[in-house]
Amino acid sequence: MEGIAFFPISVGKIWTKRGKGVKHRKNTKKVWQVYGFMQDWDDDLHFTSFRINYFQSIWYRFNKAKVVERYCEYCENTSQFVCNRWDNPKECGFCEEGF
Repeated sequence: MEGIAFFPISVGKIWTKRGKGVKHRKNTKKVWQVYGFMQDWDDDLHFTSFRINYFQSIWYRFNKAKVVERYCEYCENTSQFVCNRWDNPKECGFCEEGF
């Protein structure tokens, strides 16, 4: 993981061997994987995923983020924000007025 921040969107279990023609049985191993946006040093967001253990999956499930798109009536622009589940952006990204 390289970058400034990671914003998890989803956490789930996947099969370890996901090839074509593989028949999964009850005892086939599964691993936890997290999907989200990685913010780099240029403030660009890149969608990434990586494997995690069970205890990290609990932490990422409680700290999920969401992508919110808001329309500003003052400057008539739409801006996208990545914020926590319970936070809502209150300022425009362009003119810094309220929505």
